[in-house]
Amino acid sequence: ETELSGPLSVSTANGKMVVADGNRVVVYATVPTSDGPSAAVVVGQSSFTATGSLGCNGAGLNNSHSAVVTPDGKLVVADSDHHRVLVWNRVPDNNAQPADVVLGQPDFLHCGENNASGPGANTLNNPYGVWSDGHRLIVADSQNHPVLIWNQMPVDSSQNFKPADIVLGQTSMTGNAPNDADGDRTDDGVPAANTLDSPLEVHSDGRRLAVTDAGNNRVLIWNMIPTQSGTLPDRVIGQPDFIHGAPNDVNGDGIEDAAPSELVINNPRGVFLHGNRLFVTETRNHRVMIIRLD
Repeated sequence: ETELSGPLSVSTANGKMVVADGNRVVVYATVPTSDGPSAAVVVGQSSFTATGSLGCNGAGLNNSHSAVVTPDGKLVVADSDHHRVLVWNRVPDNNAQPADVVLGQPDFLHCGENNASGPGANTLNNPYGVWSDGHRLIVADSQNHPVLIWNQMPVDSSQNFKPADIVLGQTSMTGNAPNDADGDRTDDGVPAANTLDSPLEVHSDGRRLAVTDAGNNRVLIWNMIPTQSGTLPDRVIGQPDFIHGAPNDVNGDGIEDAAPSELVINNPRGVFLHGNRLFVTETRNHRVMIIRLD
């Protein structure tokens, strides 16, 4: 309970901290204030020393990329390689505690990509990042290439497989090609304001929405969380405009330059909004960018 093997995200609320750590999520009863703290609960494994998968069921996890604890005490996990999002209505008190709700699959015993039926409002393909305030839920569905928004978080198993209300980055809920501005289900080869290519993380401060559009080497910002599908972003970070997508393209000619600058981004992953600042982790430039938004 004092060790981690591959932590990918961290979230705090109500004094608790959760860490997405590969095939498990570890829960700390209080936010640590010293080195080497012990976690209180492990989710996705039967014990802190277990390493094998619990399988496709209400308790198992397979490569969880993101875990969020909400202000009202829910736990939301992107169970990425099970192609689903799991919701616990209360942060678990027991190891291997099953989730209360599953999204992206009809029940806890199905874990296939897009539920083997193709992309749609109620299916997922490698969901990566999640954000929730306990009421709304936003998911970066990385391999279908949209961001999906549920206006109301489901609360029990009767709402398993609930369809999303809003789609961003695709012209319809059934689209799944990257950068498909015209909706013909093929990659147009260049980004646009209404497209995404491998969105990885999402974050909101309750008003604005930020998305790391990794394949297009940019971060998109909506000044208000969208309430309609297809709402265009208000701002792009890391590119000169919405139709460029090359990494480290300092001069805006569509070609990667030899060295980065403060204007460009290369394969963004994490994103966090705090006041008038945007924090972005860049995997291939090996840095964290802090950007003033005013």
